[in-house]
Amino acid sequence: MLLGITGSLIYTGSIFAQVLEGPLTALEKLVRVIQADPRHDVLVVTEPKTVAVRRFKNWSLAYWGPSTYVLVNLARCLDDDAAVQERNLSALVRLMSEFAIRQDQGA
Repeated sequence: MLLGITGSLIYTGSIFAQVLEGPLTALEKLVRVIQADPRHDVLVVTEPKTVAVRRFKNWSLAYWGPSTYVLVNLARCLDDDAAVQERNLSALVRLMSEFAIRQDQGA
């Protein structure tokens, strides 16, 4: 947490989804670094907002490996309908948060 950033990362084998949280200036700097990385074909910032409480406060980065379940849920977030996409993104972030909470509790 050198920059004060915490978060979670999902990788399905072909798609990454990441939630980052921390000081705005550090996040902006990190996003610029990620955007400049030639390994990324497409980068979409989907849900920038200020939160009162961190969801991944004990995680410098949580990682989920390849998973059909995660791939299906992540694919739903790429829907062309903005309302559907927003609902699915919120559900995915909740899923990632619940996973982190269970891991923090030793489940």
